[in-house]
Amino acid sequence: SQALPVRSIRLPKNEAEQLGATSFFREKYGDEVNIYYIGSDEGKVKEAYSKEFCGGPHVENTSAIGSIELYKVEKIGAQSVRIYAR
Repeated sequence: SQALPVRSIRLPKNEAEQLGATSFFREKYGDEVNIYYIGSDEGKVKEAYSKEFCGGPHVENTSAIGSIELYKVEKIGAQSVRIYAR
């Protein structure tokens, strides 16, 4: 497993969407949003593994996550699924 830093930037919401950042609760975000992304290079949000609208990270580095087990996948919309992990 890699130990990748979790970084953040603050952007206008439309710019964050153009970068491919995802959100699950669009109505909860204002005109400016925090984007948390996982990647090895600071400032390279476009190439990041993951980028999401978020109020704050749960970890500072992916090494803190360890192994996970996916135990359930639930369809919650036409193009959305909820993944359960432990």
